[in-house]
Amino acid sequence: MIFWKTLEAVGIFLGLGVVGFFLLARRAIAKEALSTLSFLSLDVAVPALVFYDMMEQFSLEKYPNWWVYPLVWLGAFGFLWVLSWVFSFMFASSYRKEVFVSLLYPNAIFIPLILLPSLFPGKPEITVDLFLFTMLFSFFLFQGFGFFYRAQRPMSWNGKKLFPPLVVMLVISLCIHYAGLRMYVPAFLVDVAKRIGVLSIPLLLFVIGGNVYLDRYTTSFLPLRAKVGFVLVKNGVFPLLHLWLLGFVPLSPLFRFFIFLQSALPPVTALPVLVERAGGNRLAVQSFFLWSVGALVVTLPPLLWLYEKVYGV
Repeated sequence: MIFWKTLEAVGIFLGLGVVGFFLLARRAIAKEALSTLSFLSLDVAVPALVFYDMMEQFSLEKYPNWWVYPLVWLGAFGFLWVLSWVFSFMFASSYRKEVFVSLLYPNAIFIPLILLPSLFPGKPEITVDLFLFTMLFSFFLFQGFGFFYRAQRPMSWNGKKLFPPLVVMLVISLCIHYAGLRMYVPAFLVDVAKRIGVLSIPLLLFVIGGNVYLDRYTTSFLPLRAKVGFVLVKNGVFPLLHLWLLGFVPLSPLFRFFIFLQSALPPVTALPVLVERAGGNRLAVQSFFLWSVGALVVTLPPLLWLYEKVYGV
């Protein structure tokens, strides 16, 4: 069952991206509109979704130890850092750094947002679990990313990236609960947040598909063996290593599943833009992203089926 549910969720992810591709191809939207759609998704719709879920599904009684979630993620991220550094040496030095960051930063939020409700239909709070688990991800992506490219471009602290809208909304929601103000939040405000939040995934995937259309004639210098090698490591070796090693770590089933899922996902969608801004090779990262996403339909369903056979879900 988990095989087909995963395949369906991956199909939704790819299908919405294809829609974005053809929206650009048919000039239904202008390429200049992609930045606006990206802003609406990342800075408006996703925070709205966080607010809705935190108001409806979170409570201090249900999550007394919510702070454990980001700490577990931090430990998993540290292990993934070591793995990414080790395996990056399998690739040529001219694009080794791009391999490293592509291995290190998975699509931690958006693919799981599509996948998890399908896998856990009787657990509506699963998205709250995801937001709490990945609470530190945005900081390590946007603010910590410059650490790896500090030689090309000096690091600078950006308050907006230090506190991205998703994290700000999560903190605001936690403060509302701690202050005992949840009962005073108007129902219409929660309903508006819900209606805006459902737009987050389609908007972002339209942007991804549109960017693929714009880059369709751009070729990368990467040899085929580098792209295939990256897919084998990112989509195959990493999750299989986690599948084995998680058996030796005393974790709850939820944390164990989240860590495994993160290890099996392609690079985060924002990575090509971040690499370009930092002075790295955008084309290399874009190639790794596209190949890994394309392979996801083949790799993720059997991997989650294997996980279910070993640990259950």
